[in-house]
Parts: sequence; structure tokens; C-alpha cells
Amino acid sequence: MGLSSSLKMEKKNESRMTSKQSKKNGDTRSLTRRAYDEVKWRIIVDELRAGVLLSENSLCELTGLGKASIRAALIELKHDKLVDVVPRKGFFVRPWSWDEARELIEMRRMIEPKLASKAAVNADEETRRNLKRLVTDSAKHVANAERRKLIENDNDFHVGIARASGITVGAEIVEMLKLRSHYLWHVSISSQRQLEAVQLQHEEILTKILERSPEGAAEGMLRHLSSLVAE
Repeated sequence: MGLSSSLKMEKKNESRMTSKQSKKNGDTRSLTRRAYDEVKWRIIVDELRAGVLLSENSLCELTGLGKASIRAALIELKHDKLVDVVPRKGFFVRPWSWDEARELIEMRRMIEPKLASKAAVNADEETRRNLKRLVTDSAKHVANAERRKLIENDNDFHVGIARASGITVGAEIVEMLKLRSHYLWHVSISSQRQLEAVQLQHEEILTKILERSPEGAAEGMLRHLSSLVAE
């Protein structure tokens, strides 16, 4: 075999090894993402309650995933402030307090009305259709008391508005703040009457965005967020 053929063969083998490694890394990331989503949503819908010890063995049985994926997911959830680590004890669902809730909502009050006003100006037709679909779907979820679907829908609605503003960093901040304030769904938005009130507030915000009213969208968002921690 000549030098040229030998080099080609080496490059081919190297390419195969790189491809296999990339696939392996991709599979690992995919399993970690599955574990992350499984545990995250069980925390958000209150199946795994504040203060609960998150046993890796129990989570493996619950999700059908391996320890490596579960451990990587718990580390991500710690970064997201959904999980705490206690030395020599393990991972726990992070407890919440009204003081933290008020701080989170205050941050959202500072950011989201401005993003909503920008969205009223910058949102394209496809985005407006998507927001309208989310509000239509949420009305059905409210009627059927489908709490997990409502939480997912609410997140998509707020993050969708933030993205429609055209301010990418703002959308990333809203997504993080929304994740950390998930427990409000089990305190401030626990009754059917409160779910219906949130639905009406979302409809108001949407109407102002569709009307291309920056002031109206900002005012509607501010009223909505203020209602979440009203005394």
C-alpha cells in the first residue's frame, strides 16, 4: 500500500472514530436531557416536594434511566436553583419562601412589561399566531383542570412574548425566572378561580399585542405579575 493510500485509510479510520465518539456524546447528552426533564417536571408539578431527598436509586427506578444521567441532571437542576446539595447527605428539592417569591416577581415586574411592549411592536405574524394558539389551548386546559399542561403553556406564553421582543438576553432571563418561580402555581394559582383569572389576564396581554399596543401590553403584563404575589 502506498503512502497516499495509507494516509487516506488513517483519515477514514479517524473519521469513523470521531463519528462514533460524537454519537456516543450525543446519546449521553440526550439521556441527561431526558433525566433533567423528568425530574424537573416532577418538581414543578409538586410530585417531588420541597425538602425531599432525591435518592439517585429511586430516581433511576422512577425514570428508567441510569445513575450517570440522573447525577448529571441533578447537577444541572442545582444550577437552575431547583435542587440543593447538602454535604454527606445528598440532593434535596430546594425549599421556597415568600421572600424569594416576591424577589423573583419583582425582577419579572422590572423586565417582562418592557419585553411585552417590545413584542407588541416586533412580533411577526407567525409569532402572533403561536401566542394566540397558546391562549386558546390554555382555555381548554383551564376547563379540564390540566395543571401540568397549564404550567407548560404558561411558560411557553411568557417566554414566547420575551423572544418576540427581539431581546435575546431578556428571553433567557425570563426563562430562568419562570423556572425558579414555579412553586407559585401551588400557592398563588391553586384554585379554579385563580386559574380562570390568569387565563383572562393572558387574554388581555395577547389582545394588546395583537392590537400592536406597546403601552397596553406592558400594563397588562404588569397587572398580571402583580396579582401573583398580592397580599
